[in-house]
Amino acid sequence: MSKKKKTTLKGKFVFRRFLIIAVFVAIFGGVGWLAYTRLFIGNAARYTKDLASSSSSEVSSKAEPSSSAKPESSSKAESKPAKAEPNSEDWKLLLVNSVHSLPSGYVPELETITETYRVDKRIADNVKRMFNDARQSGITLTICSAYRSVDKQEELFAEKKQEYINRGKNEKDAIAVAATIVAKPGTSEHHTGLAMDIVTPKYTNLDAGFENTPAFKWLNKNAYKYGMVLRFPKDKQKYTGIIYEPWHYRYVGEENAKLMKAKGFCLEEYVAALKGEKVQILETPTLPADIGPSSNTEASEETTSSQKGTKSESSAESASSQKGAKSESSEESASSKKGAKSESSAESASSNESSSKKSGTKKSSSSESEPESASSSSKSAKPKAKSSSSSEESASAKQ
Repeated sequence: MSKKKKTTLKGKFVFRRFLIIAVFVAIFGGVGWLAYTRLFIGNAARYTKDLASSSSSEVSSKAEPSSSAKPESSSKAESKPAKAEPNSEDWKLLLVNSVHSLPSGYVPELETITETYRVDKRIADNVKRMFNDARQSGITLTICSAYRSVDKQEELFAEKKQEYINRGKNEKDAIAVAATIVAKPGTSEHHTGLAMDIVTPKYTNLDAGFENTPAFKWLNKNAYKYGMVLRFPKDKQKYTGIIYEPWHYRYVGEENAKLMKAKGFCLEEYVAALKGEKVQILETPTLPADIGPSSNTEASEETTSSQKGTKSESSAESASSQKGAKSESSEESASSKKGAKSESSAESASSNESSSKKSGTKKSSSSESEPESASSSSKSAKPKAKSSSSSEESASAKQ
């Protein structure tokens, strides 16, 4: 073959090889691009689409009107009393004392519990259940004071103030003294209908002695189960402003009562803790020296009248018994004195007779002296006759 042909054939082979390589590159490149677009770009597009759809749904849910959220918040607000969650603004934790007056226009809806005593209607079932459970345990509880209106408190306070004005104090001092016995109108817990004074028929005095009764021991152990707490405990008067009152109980709700008992808090401490504030120190009211100590700064009219009636009856009974005892003792002493006088007069009469007999015997012996003494036997045989004659002589001489 010629040199020219060899060169042509060689070029053809090179072109063919190049073409084959180009075809293979095109084929593999196309397949690779197809796989890339299907696997990576398609997935990325789907991911982007999903992301866009999720973000749009979130935006749409946020952009919905808040009317659906409002009923939820209102339902939560309505369910607060039922759940008894610790909340300082809860109606069960209404704080009324010398520095926190009753809210203006606050009048609870009342329900009668026993006789004429009424409490807030919302706590009536708990109070009844507590009294029934105590009765089943052999404990009889009695309410001696419950709800008291502001008008009634004003009447009681005015009467107490006038009492001390009549005793000679000026109006300012009379108000100060009256405030240590009767709470000023608007500052008594009895206005809330959530507080009551509880005693037992065997012990009706409103004093510290009530803590020694089985009724107090039962209340101290079980009252929190019914949402009740001892309102004015020992060693808390710097916070409450009221002396220790083992008879005064306050409804705060079962959950609050449980927490207060566990922590040993009074209501002032508990409310301050919920608010994250420091508890306020109050002054304990004290009576002037010329009036004497007071055992109860929250005096109840019903309790006072009942105690007065009991005292008058007991004083009348004691007076009558004392009069009877005195009359009996006077009669006995008179009879004993008469007996003693009669006995002494008899004894004195007998002694006078004996003395007269002796004097008569002396006179007869002196008048009947003989030159010669008679025999001893004759003297001993006639002593009675001589004594009788001598007594007659002495009696006639005295007359």
